[in-house]
Parts: sequence; C-alpha cells; structure tokens
Amino acid sequence: MTEQQIGCSDVHVVEDERGLADLSVEWLDGEYTVRTGYNGKQAIEELGHTVDIDLPERSQPERSDDEILAHIREQDFDCRVVMVRAVKLDIDVLDPEFEDYLTKPVDRDGLRATIERMERLATYDELLQELYQYVTTRSILQEENDISITEHESCRDLLDRIATLQGQVDVTIKAFVTAFRDEADSYSHD
Repeated sequence: MTEQQIGCSDVHVVEDERGLADLSVEWLDGEYTVRTGYNGKQAIEELGHTVDIDLPERSQPERSDDEILAHIREQDFDCRVVMVRAVKLDIDVLDPEFEDYLTKPVDRDGLRATIERMERLATYDELLQELYQYVTTRSILQEENDISITEHESCRDLLDRIATLQGQVDVTIKAFVTAFRDEADSYSHD
C-alpha cells in the first residue's frame, strides 16, 4: 500500500450482531470497500487476497477469531487484523498476532482512526524495503567501483531518491512516535 492508496482499503467486518456490522458498513462506506461476515464461517468464506484490514469480533459463532486468524496466516493473506472485543484486553487473551484491538462500543471516529493507522502501518514496510534497495545499490556501486558515487552525474537520481526516502522514513518515524505517545496517553487516562 502506498501513501496514495490510503483511504482505499478493502475492509472486512466480522460481527455476529447484524446491526453493529451494518452500522460499521454505514460508517465506512464510500471511503472504503466494506464486506461483512455475520459469523466465523462466513468470515472465512469472505476472506481473500484483496482484504487489507480484517476486523473479527472476538466471540464468533461457528469459528473463533483464532481460527479466522489462523486461516489468514495459513493462506498468507497480506492483511492487518484488528480484534474487536466486548471486554477490556485480558493478559490471558493477549495475542501479538493481532495488529491492534478495539473495545466495544466502537464509535465511528475510533473505527476510522484504527483503519487509518492500519493503512499507514502497511506503508511502512514498503517504504523501508525501497530505502533498503536503494541504499544497497549505492553500497554495492561504491564497493565494487572503489569510488565515491557522489562525484558521478549518473548516480544523482539514485542519491536524490535515497535522500527523499530517508526524509519520508524520518517523517514516518516521527508520526509513529507521536501516534504511539497519543495512544499511550489515551490508555493512561482510562
């Protein structure tokens, strides 16, 4: 997912209470493609490689959220999973396989903010991978040619791209730290 794709995610809402599932669709429709599953079995049937963000409710009839998560990982779907639960997070159910958690009742702003965080999280990997590729290329050029590539006109685009990507990574890290700090502050006030 790139920065330009933020706000275009395919969101999968898994909720056995139809009214809550439909309300989530209403809150997200228009900005996101939203699909619903009203039980764990439907959730697994609806999942696919196009799902960017999956929101399984913790207690599902027919399949548990753990089974849904296992299916996502087994099929190697590249999606973020946010567990929605009716009770506060208990140390006994803590699962680092989920990227985030939402506690009911979920409001429109909280739902949208969580999806935006998941979209941004998806961009981090790609940005760091691209920076790594360019820095590796620069290092190999310097190593194999025993030169300073800053002196060569043909390498200017490479160096400019590295500088741009490093700037984007810096901005991303600052945004991550700020979001993390804000999130930590919100939990300390609960």
